[in-house]
Amino acid sequence: QYRIDLRSPAMSTQPSYLPIYVACNPTNIAASFSFATCTILNRDLLSGENTVMHRVTLVRDEPIVKKHDFSSWLADISLVEQDRSDRLRLWAAARQSIMPKLTIGFDNRHNCTVTGYGHSLFRINLRDDSVALAWSPSHEEYMTEGVQSIDGIKSDSAKDHILWVSSSSACKVWALDVRYKAAKVVVTWSLPSLCDDLGVNHNVSGVFGPGTLFNQPLPTQIQNDRQKPLAMITVKKAPGSSVLGLHNFPSSLPRFQTRPLESAGFQDLPASHCSTTSIARSRAFALADVSERLFYVGVASLRCPSSTALRKRDLLQLGYDVPPAYITYVLTMNSMGDIFCHSLLECNAEEETKAIAYDGLPVGFSSLSLTKKARRGAKRRNNSKELMISLKNEFPCPSDALVPFDADATAEKKSLQSF
Repeated sequence: QYRIDLRSPAMSTQPSYLPIYVACNPTNIAASFSFATCTILNRDLLSGENTVMHRVTLVRDEPIVKKHDFSSWLADISLVEQDRSDRLRLWAAARQSIMPKLTIGFDNRHNCTVTGYGHSLFRINLRDDSVALAWSPSHEEYMTEGVQSIDGIKSDSAKDHILWVSSSSACKVWALDVRYKAAKVVVTWSLPSLCDDLGVNHNVSGVFGPGTLFNQPLPTQIQNDRQKPLAMITVKKAPGSSVLGLHNFPSSLPRFQTRPLESAGFQDLPASHCSTTSIARSRAFALADVSERLFYVGVASLRCPSSTALRKRDLLQLGYDVPPAYITYVLTMNSMGDIFCHSLLECNAEEETKAIAYDGLPVGFSSLSLTKKARRGAKRRNNSKELMISLKNEFPCPSDALVPFDADATAEKKSLQSF
């Protein structure tokens, strides 16, 4: 274990820093000839600026920390992502030091972020601390720089040249090809973000949003599956977020037997023409717990064999010609510490769906009903710390439906004596 303290002594003239974001190298491997590295984005406790990074190399004796200051190029940095193809290159969502002056927008009347302070995508080289603008969501939407802002960055786990970017203000998700000096847009998705729009009243984070969580299931060991683009899962961190977004490339057929949102006019398109449509496919699943008092802090996905959820005879009873081979578990955790799981059964997209939109399900949901004989979940072993997943036909109870626990009221009730 290592302890990295970026604070300065009380009487020192050196600035103190507070870590606010960590970007780890996704290619870190445990080997004798390689050391794990990460980059820490810091906030200056005196000036409040977020323009300083510290690159940490974890060696055997103690970590090597090197400071990188970008205050002469950038006015603020909000997100950092490691480039998978270069250990000394970063992707950052930041704002330039020189920005065009704009009139105060409608957000100022709501005590939110003033329009014109949005962040764009920058390419940072830690070899010489150079900074270059790679892509701007404002320019992509034909607007003045700073009107739109990036609130999420994620490198693709299968293709090193693909970078995923999201913007809550633009209500879009982009897949960028970053092999060029100016990144090019490969695919754009919008409908999952529009399903979770800002609404009439902005939240505390303003129109730019507090951020977006990305997660992508790791590719399987099967060579054919590794060559296919994997779906990307997104969840907004804003209070009241209600949508779990799933984004597919045009060359991937829908696997989860739901109506694609982005290609609404091409739902019954033959599979042979799927790769020639250039139509992005996306889906939106309702989150289990939605409230203005909580927000989502984490998302993870596991691609497992379908036998982990149902027995072989139960899979045959679903009615598919070829039983589903895989199931994707999407785990989401909110600020209350509650963990929910979406079980997405991967079916053959060329077959007719067997899922039904039952009464009472959220809009857009379709599900397969479990029989009483179907296995709902595995038994927990003694003294096991494993996370057990069980399937049910009921939707989870939201936190708003639960009576909050009041410790003072409970203590007062216990002190009362009956006559």
